[in-house]
Amino acid sequence: MEVLTHYNFDPEKAKEFAKTQNWAEIFKTRRDSIFCFAVRHKGKIYAVRDHLGITPLYYRLKGAPIASHDLNKIVKKGDEVNEEGAKFLVISQTPKLVPVVKEIEIVPPGTVLEIDEKTRQTKVLYEYHITPAKIKGITKKEFIKKWDQLFTKAIKDSIQEKEVGLYLSGGMDSALIAITLNKLGVKVNGYTSAPWGLKSSEVAYSKINAKVGKIKKHTIDSLKTETYLKSLENMLSIYGIPHAETTAIAVSHMWSTTNIGKEKQIYFGQNSDTLSASVSHQNYLWWTHLFPGWGLLKKIVPLLQTYQSDLADHYITLISEGLTTKCPDRIKKIINRSKLNLTQKITMAGMLLAHSPRDGEVLFQPGFNKGIIMSDPYYNIDLVELYLGLPFRFRMAFSRSQTLWFYHEKKILRWWALKYLPKKLVYRKKAFTVSLERNKRAKAFQKKLPTNFRGLKLAGCDQKVSTYVFSKWIKKKGLKP
Repeated sequence: MEVLTHYNFDPEKAKEFAKTQNWAEIFKTRRDSIFCFAVRHKGKIYAVRDHLGITPLYYRLKGAPIASHDLNKIVKKGDEVNEEGAKFLVISQTPKLVPVVKEIEIVPPGTVLEIDEKTRQTKVLYEYHITPAKIKGITKKEFIKKWDQLFTKAIKDSIQEKEVGLYLSGGMDSALIAITLNKLGVKVNGYTSAPWGLKSSEVAYSKINAKVGKIKKHTIDSLKTETYLKSLENMLSIYGIPHAETTAIAVSHMWSTTNIGKEKQIYFGQNSDTLSASVSHQNYLWWTHLFPGWGLLKKIVPLLQTYQSDLADHYITLISEGLTTKCPDRIKKIINRSKLNLTQKITMAGMLLAHSPRDGEVLFQPGFNKGIIMSDPYYNIDLVELYLGLPFRFRMAFSRSQTLWFYHEKKILRWWALKYLPKKLVYRKKAFTVSLERNKRAKAFQKKLPTNFRGLKLAGCDQKVSTYVFSKWIKKKGLKP
């Protein structure tokens, strides 16, 4: 028996599961959704990937079958680029959704895959089905208490070091992680990116978070536009894979100039917006699929005119800015795996197709590439399933200042956050962005980026940055374009 690859999973336990074949037990007991492994046993390879597919897991059937969480270890010089995967990478900024190389496949999230080494045949042995909690009659107070308990448990169960790093923003999500870690006796070192300079509000609020979270060592990394190109050039070595988007410029700079890479475990706080379906694209999807015939609303909000009957196709049309109108069937199948209502399905699409794969990977991948344990309680499946069951009355907000007056908002998480954080921090508007319009140097940098890729006219800065890095990776690996 041989453990071919493993991340955040005890290799001896991986061997034991390969013997017992008790696959459901893995997904029942490991709720953090950041793990994977592959074991070779008696002519078979058993590949296991976490519930949400936060960790990638690739396999190759050509030649001697192999599986690895490191794409570079199974890519060979002379391999051919997969056209569909290449275009989807440019759209999604991540290679873990659709294979970018023809000879390589991807284990779906929440799946145990058996690979027969002799016949090269694959068989799904187990699939985890996301199941929303049944909490229809729950009160606001009861939900917040339950969430608070599960959040603390999610962090407690994930702690592997007495001292950890934390991507510390000026928002509530990372602050709540810091506060909880501190309560559990863990020393936290905070790392804040300042892509808008040291005088930005993000820096000021991150200092408030550091104080509330009792973080004594707080590193603030100021990103200047003259370093954009160098950070972009360093991206392949920092990320290891062709992940790229504009925010990765800031993260790449942080990993090049601070001590974050010396941490043994790093926490980050991504997924609460996606989980609450409060990302703007998710709200547009909800309205158009709830009332597909509302012609007047479509005239008021042009984005709603992109309606497609298939939710996943519509989602990919929105996030790709029209670059494609079709979601790959492999991803549709995962989104439709569980029986969900409209809001729940939009949430799952955000976590599996759009926001979490990209926005999470920008923080997750540098540490993953170095073998550092990465942890995010907002991926914990107990929390995910609890929030998916949240009654409609706790999900929606109303404001005439918004494009859509009635919209999904993470208001119940804000009510929870008010237990620990000042109101001005809980309700501030924030976003982690790197502007390519910031000044003349940023605009000059943008002009150096490609504008087309394989016949596609690139629609935005993220797509241009992604194409730049992907093209360099293709050349570095010696792939046939």
